[in-house]
Amino acid sequence: MSESFREYRNITVTEPLRQGDVLEAVDPAASKWQRHLLVITADCDFANVKHQGRVTCVPLLTAEEYLLDMHVPRVREKLLTKVLAALRQVLASVGAGDISKERLLEWPREVDPHEIVVSLGLEGRAAEIAEAALESIRLVGQSVDTCPKPSISSSPRI
Repeated sequence: MSESFREYRNITVTEPLRQGDVLEAVDPAASKWQRHLLVITADCDFANVKHQGRVTCVPLLTAEEYLLDMHVPRVREKLLTKVLAALRQVLASVGAGDISKERLLEWPREVDPHEIVVSLGLEGRAAEIAEAALESIRLVGQSVDTCPKPSISSSPRI
């Protein structure tokens, strides 16, 4: 085999567009949804002019972009549902079960969870559960950009 494998090649506007081609935006301000597009219109539709002048594409996202936009919000919602249920149970036991979901989500971002527990007069196990739930709400509500990054060990592998 004399020719080496190339992952990509630049094409000119005179070459036909084909299924599987990746289009790259020329606008540096293009959103992640427009930056790189994978052509999925079938080659036979191009060849037989059955595409009505339209090209069907899907955006190519990095793994991080996909996770942050598609997966993390669902995980956050599941976590918040469980944590809010536990918190509501504790609050109901002390007659404070009428606090809205919106307020329960905002309060730990405004005030330290321990202070909230003290202001509600919670003690013992109820205080522990409430404080843990409020701290979880505070952490889950943080922007991913502000969350502490895990440290990666630089020790050599053996």
